[in-house]
Amino acid sequence: MVKTGEGLSVSVVVPVYNGESTIGKCIESLLLQDFPAQRFEVVIVENGSTDGTTGIVSRYPVRLLHNTVRGPSAARQFGLGQSVADVIAFTDADCYADPHWLSELTKPYTDLRVGGVGGQFWATSTLSGMSLSSSLTINCH
Repeated sequence: MVKTGEGLSVSVVVPVYNGESTIGKCIESLLLQDFPAQRFEVVIVENGSTDGTTGIVSRYPVRLLHNTVRGPSAARQFGLGQSVADVIAFTDADCYADPHWLSELTKPYTDLRVGGVGGQFWATSTLSGMSLSSSLTINCH
């Protein structure tokens, strides 16, 4: 990721464990963002997968990190520690992002009262198919 000085930079951290069936679609949705490519990176934190997750991730222009401490929380923390961007965004390996997610996610940061934001995403589920979550903005006062 190149910090251009022309706006906020973003690291998208994605923890994954045995996500071979979903990680490709997740990464593809992140790479199709309408946010300037030179201002964001995708950081995949592989968490000891025993399936083909690592091979799938290695096909994409993303940073692939390996964390030996298991669990999504530990993986997120590890990815956070490896990121140097202005904004850190998190999503899961079984989710895919709306193409406008990062653009919309960074807009509220022009307001100094905003401490965190969220965006629209779709999660895949083997039980229910596709489901849509609602948007969220967190304001700190």
